[in-house]
Amino acid sequence: MLKLRSLFVFVLAVMLMSCSKDEDDNLSFSEDLLAGTWNTSAFNYAGSSYSVVNGVTSPKINYTGVGKNFDQVVVFESNPNNVSSEGDYEIELTSGTTADGLYEIESANFDGEWKIVNGNILEVTESGLTQQAHILELTEKMLKLHTEEIVEYEMGGATIHYTLEATIELTR
Repeated sequence: MLKLRSLFVFVLAVMLMSCSKDEDDNLSFSEDLLAGTWNTSAFNYAGSSYSVVNGVTSPKINYTGVGKNFDQVVVFESNPNNVSSEGDYEIELTSGTTADGLYEIESANFDGEWKIVNGNILEVTESGLTQQAHILELTEKMLKLHTEEIVEYEMGGATIHYTLEATIELTR
């Protein structure tokens, strides 16, 4: 099993710090329901990626990830509104490539500040970076978040393009 701490931190950051424009903006959730300790119970994502190097485009790779064996806690505190996460879990990655397999995500820790914006958007700020995720469900026992992201960045002379759609469920 490979250890991919950076993969988890990246995906969780995208998950908790991104926002899809297509979500239902009519829902409204109370900050009072969010405060407390939550356990990660489901984490699923899907996306695609390709790169361009010297004008040559690589084949597009579609991938999915399914979280398993969660030992991760997310704590939302109120007054002040701080959020932290710590723990581990595994991701079953499927892409039709040699990268397929079960990956252990260790020390997926972060600390930041949170608030609910417009009644249905969880906004998290960590190290000066503020991002958002749509709240699909928030009850006394369930928090369900959703995000979609399209990103392009430069790395080692290549332009990397990826899309990501993710859902995370937390329970108490």
